[in-house]
Amino acid sequence: MWRFPGEFEQHSATWMAWPCRKSIWPDISAARKAYANILNVISEGERVNLLVLPEHLAQAKKQCSQLNVEFMAAQIDDSWARDTLPIFITKENELGAVNWDFNAWGEKFSPHDRDAVLGSFVMRQLNVQNAFEPGCVLEGGAIHSNGDGLLLATKQAVLNVNRNSGMTQEKMQAHLEKYLGAHNVVWLESGMVEDLDTDGHVDMIACFSSANTVLMQSFNEDNLNYKNYMDNKAVIEDVAQVIAIDQPDTIKCDGVPMALSYVNSYIANHAVIIPSFNQKRSDSAGYAKYEEAFPEHDIIQIDALDIFAGGGGIHCITMQQPEVVA
Repeated sequence: MWRFPGEFEQHSATWMAWPCRKSIWPDISAARKAYANILNVISEGERVNLLVLPEHLAQAKKQCSQLNVEFMAAQIDDSWARDTLPIFITKENELGAVNWDFNAWGEKFSPHDRDAVLGSFVMRQLNVQNAFEPGCVLEGGAIHSNGDGLLLATKQAVLNVNRNSGMTQEKMQAHLEKYLGAHNVVWLESGMVEDLDTDGHVDMIACFSSANTVLMQSFNEDNLNYKNYMDNKAVIEDVAQVIAIDQPDTIKCDGVPMALSYVNSYIANHAVIIPSFNQKRSDSAGYAKYEEAFPEHDIIQIDALDIFAGGGGIHCITMQQPEVVA
């Protein structure tokens, strides 16, 4: 049976895409610098495949490490690899890929026709023989896997009518079972209130750190997310141990509160890359929680405000390709 490995399992590579949609970034140069910082850490322990517009290749090569990095000229609209690339699955010594449809989070950004076919491009580059096309919209950031058939998902995003009109929970669950080997989908009602671009992706509020442990972004009682957090936590605690991480202080971009989360991180082979929001108390507390959850990994904290200002985080800009074990 095919399965969707946990992010904490060994990777053969990480995929990223170089920032190019200027309209979403308050400072695209700062965003590119932050992307490069994250890529350079990942490449210390695994290969990184970076998708880049041809006209940006020289710039990307100048800013990024040349060690363990393959620069791939590609036609892209945006830089959120988590949501535009296929979800990789494995079965014994085989690699597979599930190429879900992509409609820019409910037609929120245009154009997105290049990103809509990016999954097919990546599968051709890898010559994936086991390619699946479910024929419905799903972004990688909308689900999280424990590697053993347990998935976390938010109804707010996955079942939103702006993705698949008329899609029922039962029908989507059947897709997750068929294509990702899920045997238990934990359906959470909502994600973060501030996460408007993705309609509440689960990777802003929770992630598996192991097959039976979930990191959750916690919220204080006076926060608009508090009730959602408590409701989601109660559901998750039925299936896994929860490690809660204190919330960062609110930061606004153009007068609008940003969706900030310490759990929107990336588990690379040798290190876990977590965000810093230039808040000494909460940054330090978040770092300590990751040290607790990942005693075998280095914890690398990187200033990520320039990425979150674009509407996503460290997890959103990365996609793992699991290692195939013979």
